[in-house]
Amino acid sequence: RRAYLVRPTPDTLPLGGKEVSVHEWEDGRIELHCEGRVLPYNIFDKNPLVTQGDVIENKRLGAVMAFIQSAQAERDKQRLASKKITLREKERLRHERALAGLPAV
Repeated sequence: RRAYLVRPTPDTLPLGGKEVSVHEWEDGRIELHCEGRVLPYNIFDKNPLVTQGDVIENKRLGAVMAFIQSAQAERDKQRLASKKITLREKERLRHERALAGLPAV
């Protein structure tokens, strides 16, 4: 559930619309390949987490942020129980929750 954005450089601009293959190595390294070249990229995370520090004391906004945080916790719980995602993705999700200071689900 990640999107990889190829950095626009003079070398990568002509590759627009071409097929890119994603290689994931056993050590967790990711490489994007197109026409025999390794492409520079940035990761766009489709599932960002709301940390406890982001829930501010505001009558309206605090309640909305708390609701979003609980919805994300439920989503993460369902994703961790799913057999469709890899163990590496589950570990990454647990690690990101720990970094954000959120309890384990």
